[in-house]
Amino acid sequence: MTSLLLTAQTDLAETRLSGSGGGRDYQAGAELRHAFRLNVIGTAGISYNMRDFDSSSLEEKTWLLTGGVEYFMNRNVSPFSRYQHERFDTNSDNGDYRDNTVNVGLRLRC
Repeated sequence: MTSLLLTAQTDLAETRLSGSGGGRDYQAGAELRHAFRLNVIGTAGISYNMRDFDSSSLEEKTWLLTGGVEYFMNRNVSPFSRYQHERFDTNSDNGDYRDNTVNVGLRLRC
């Protein structure tokens, strides 16, 4: 079984940027989930976030790429792993960065 989740969101954001009353966040994303077996679920996703600020030319953009797998040993225990790549771009000097995160864990449900 495969499912696709599409998301979109707009929000107002606080800022400490001098002279700006706040920012606007625009976000869109997609996540694909696939059951390789009844107890093995894989995920892959992509999302994009753009933030612009009132009374300022500052703009921030973030891309997230994710992938993961979860193995349901039973209904209470599931080991999982997840990878995330983040790409942050801004028109501010030296503000861009790239980040990679790997999470490995064990979910226990009561």
